[in-house]
Amino acid sequence: MSEEKLKIVIDIVKWIIGSVVLVIVTTIIDTGFKEREMAIKEMAKFDSYIDMVTSADKLVERKRLAQFFKTMTISKDVQARWSDYYEIVSKEYDDTLAVRVAKQDTLNLLLKKPMKNETDSQKIQQIQQDINGLNYQLISNISPTNAVQIKNINIATAHEQVGYEALKDGDFKTAADNFKAAEDNYPTLHNNYELSRLLAKKSDELSKAVTEEEKQNILAATYDTILKNYTYKMPLDVKQNLKRKIK
Repeated sequence: MSEEKLKIVIDIVKWIIGSVVLVIVTTIIDTGFKEREMAIKEMAKFDSYIDMVTSADKLVERKRLAQFFKTMTISKDVQARWSDYYEIVSKEYDDTLAVRVAKQDTLNLLLKKPMKNETDSQKIQQIQQDINGLNYQLISNISPTNAVQIKNINIATAHEQVGYEALKDGDFKTAADNFKAAEDNYPTLHNNYELSRLLAKKSDELSKAVTEEEKQNILAATYDTILKNYTYKMPLDVKQNLKRKIK
């Protein structure tokens, strides 16, 4: 190959290499600029993300929000920040859940015991109020109205249990007061309304009874009326107890 031809070949090779390198470099630079531009735009939107987080007043909502953005954001820097925030809010969520479980265990134990005084009732109400607040943070679809309903039905159930215990002991006044409290907290729950009215009336009759025989007749007649008409959702042990009393 002559020197002139060789020079032409070399020039062509240089041109090809130069063109390819130029295309590659241009592509890299262009890609870099685009990624940088997207990152800048994403960072500019960061303020609006902050607004979204601060407006999400539930832990469960903030956790889901952080999980979404740590996965979907393009900028590695922004993604890393969302990942850090996700770890923080996840720990807060887990800690809150642990507290809620502990309080529910405490409430379950208290509800199994008869309330002896107003202090016991207030303690149950306070724990239920705490649980409602925790549920609101942990459950996405719970509303304040539903939280109140959960609170009221638990308080009503607690009063109902005390009412049944007093009924078994023949303490109609305490039973009537607690069945009324159950009805006040959650109307239409079981037969609390009917039991409170019946036992309030029979309590008055008992207070006026002169002889022991009169008292026993009133007790037996009341138990018989209850067993015939007001046993909806009555605990089995209460039913059995009342049946033994009228035999």
